[in-house]
Amino acid sequence: MFPTPGHTPGHQSVLIRLSGRTVLCVGDAAYHPTKMAERKLPGYQWNPDALIASWEQIERLRDRHDTELLFFHYPGPDELAHSQAPSTAASHRSPTSPAAADQKGHAS
Repeated sequence: MFPTPGHTPGHQSVLIRLSGRTVLCVGDAAYHPTKMAERKLPGYQWNPDALIASWEQIERLRDRHDTELLFFHYPGPDELAHSQAPSTAASHRSPTSPAAADQKGHAS
């Protein structure tokens, strides 16, 4: 766990090292990979400067450890958005989603 303030003052994200892969649970630090990459702030944030600094820290960890980012707010409560592309922060719907066949590979 490490601090990622911005959305709230005490927010934390979790870096998990598994056999063969590293995953970072973004939590409320960012709602969507594209919005984070484009620096589009959410409607509510405790501190915009701290939020941007947290996004930069998340991106450094992603790039340094070839980390998969998990976003829990998008696209919905039953699905997770993933981001691995350092420059584009691409996302896709979960393969188990009913809409996966129509949406897979499309960034929102």
